[in-house]
Formats: sequence, C-alpha cells, structure tokens
Amino acid sequence: LSRVVGELDQQDVSKLSRESLADDLVGITMKWGNAATASAVQTLCLLACHKHAEDTTVFRDKLLHLAGTFYKYLIKHKDSKEFLQHAKSKENVRRALSVMGSICQFNEFSSFDSLGIDEDLNVGLTLANVAPLCEHIFMQFFEKNHVPTTRAALKALSSLFMCH
Repeated sequence: LSRVVGELDQQDVSKLSRESLADDLVGITMKWGNAATASAVQTLCLLACHKHAEDTTVFRDKLLHLAGTFYKYLIKHKDSKEFLQHAKSKENVRRALSVMGSICQFNEFSSFDSLGIDEDLNVGLTLANVAPLCEHIFMQFFEKNHVPTTRAALKALSSLFMCH
C-alpha cells in the first residue's frame, strides 16, 4: 500500500480516511514484527502527509497517538535498568525504538530546524518535534549496557538520520 499512496487523489484519500485503514495500520504496528511494523508506519505517515490530505485527518491523529504511546513507554524506561530484568519489557522497549525510528524516518512534518529542544523530553510531543525529541531518547537507550537494546537504539538513530 505504501507504494501506491503517492498515486492517490483527494477522493481516494478522503475515502480511506473514512474507513478503518488507520486503525488497521495501528493494529499491525502494535502486534506484528518489525518488517510489518515499519511498512504500516510508513503507510500511515504517507497518508498523514499526503498532498491531498486535509490539515486534520484520522491518519495524522492516529500517527500522533501511536507516536505518543511508544514515546511515553520509552520515557518511562529511559532511566531504568529494571526493564532489562524482564523479557517482555526488553522486547517492548525494542519495539518502541523500532516504531519511533520508523515514525522519525517517514514523518514529513518533523524537522530539526528552529526547534530549541534541550534535554526536556517531557514537552508535548507533536508531529513537528518528534525527531529532535527522539534523538535524545534514542541516545539514552544507545548508552545502555545491553547489546540488543543498544542495537535497536542504533537502528532507530539510523532511521532518524536517513530522513533528517
């Protein structure tokens, strides 16, 4: 689907926004593996940023909600080493890093330009500031002394830098 989004006209985008596609893409992101997750996030971002999309669309709302969900999870665990003691928590942190990396890579609204993001990671997350906020948090997970988490953070950072 991500390959045909660019060919959609305003009527197609409007029709898709009235159907459950946005919910389906979010569902894939929450439950499936990394390849499916990256494709679902890419499609959601492309539809949210589509030239024929209205300023407020279900795709933008779902994308922001999805980003907020995973971002909050990363914030919750960024200073903790406790998550390393639980297999499910480690898996969820790696999923969150992967999803947020994909959002940073494919979200066309975000930019490092003119955003004075310091170390305050608790500012309100928007589609415009997701990349600079994520850079800081990805670096915190990169510095963890746990190879799979460091690898996931490095992959998220590379996704971020591919676009910005």
